[in-house]
Amino acid sequence: GRGRGRDRRGHPQLSRDDAMARAVELLHNAREGTRLLVNAGNRGISMESFTLQDWNFLAHMCCNQATIALWEARAPPFHADNMTVRLAVDEFTRMVFNSFLEASSAPARDD
Repeated sequence: GRGRGRDRRGHPQLSRDDAMARAVELLHNAREGTRLLVNAGNRGISMESFTLQDWNFLAHMCCNQATIALWEARAPPFHADNMTVRLAVDEFTRMVFNSFLEASSAPARDD
């Protein structure tokens, strides 16, 4: 039959239903991959969210001296408001990773 044409990358255009089905499939695959990685500690793989210490390490390893100076001074773009948001996203990532831990490998809770 006749196709619906191609998108800007040359891929066949999908109907809305086909696109939604594909998106659901991709989301399932991403969740399954994350679950496998988070629970692969016994295979030498560690999935952890970043901490401020991790960002500090990266800044010093990857940035030029001018950017490191901005980082250390908490000057834009590293000012307090952005850092607060960054750390909140890192905490969210930690919670997401923990939600994928299987019961046998979940860390003890301090409730």
